[in-house]
Amino acid sequence: MDQTEKTVYNEAELARFEEIKAIHRQTLGNLYPNTPIQEHVIEYIAGIDLKGELRAAALSEMVDHDEYNPDILSQNGFYRATNPLLEESAREMHNLGEMPARAPGVIGYLDLDGFKNVNDQYGHIMGDAYLNLVGQIIAATLRPGDLVARLHGDEFAFFLKGVVDLDVGVIIAERIRNAITDSIPLFNQNPNDPEDKPLDINLSASIGLATFAKGNISSQLATDESRQQLVTNADANADLALYEAKAAGRNCIGVFSDEGPVRIANTKPDPDHPDQTIVEYH
Repeated sequence: MDQTEKTVYNEAELARFEEIKAIHRQTLGNLYPNTPIQEHVIEYIAGIDLKGELRAAALSEMVDHDEYNPDILSQNGFYRATNPLLEESAREMHNLGEMPARAPGVIGYLDLDGFKNVNDQYGHIMGDAYLNLVGQIIAATLRPGDLVARLHGDEFAFFLKGVVDLDVGVIIAERIRNAITDSIPLFNQNPNDPEDKPLDINLSASIGLATFAKGNISSQLATDESRQQLVTNADANADLALYEAKAAGRNCIGVFSDEGPVRIANTKPDPDHPDQTIVEYH
């Protein structure tokens, strides 16, 4: 790698380049001993290897994010990010001396009600634009540190980091549902053009929530495999809660927890404390 090539690599990448060269020096040590050609061969091979690693990392980053909205995760990225985030939440609680009955965190699945009508009426390009706006709305409604992903089609997922109280999860999900239910201005071309009127799209959203199963948190969070199994089970339960929310009439929140079968959750202001919210399950 000559001096002009090195200028396109950052410090960490150059350090990795030196590591790769050291590996190849051991491999090729006896091929061209003590000759200038050996170093040229090593640099050439190491350069190819480094470019391959950088290309693979870039592809992995692309796979981890939604192809239409790079600001939110893809399904693959969501599952990859949830595992370490769950570990981080548990470590924080352990440091605080708080060990709840279940692993901290709530997983939510969200599906737009009647989205097919948007594609049918306005076309798939506008449908994709609408889905991008929905993803942005979910991300803006969540707290810092939470995750949001587009799984496929008009189905999204989110992870509420560190949430142990199910009522908190319901309140956040209700904010998301209300934000989506409000009419989203979507323009054909230019929002600054007075002739370009926003499309009148007003859909609702059904949401399924699931907590992690109660159990021995230490063993549940001990390894990558055990954490992934915990997340996989919660994903399936959130999907079931979403199905029940749709069966209950859509535009509502279904909740799966250890307390029993899936319940539908509603929120209302606390008459005694107007700044607080009451969560009811039925």
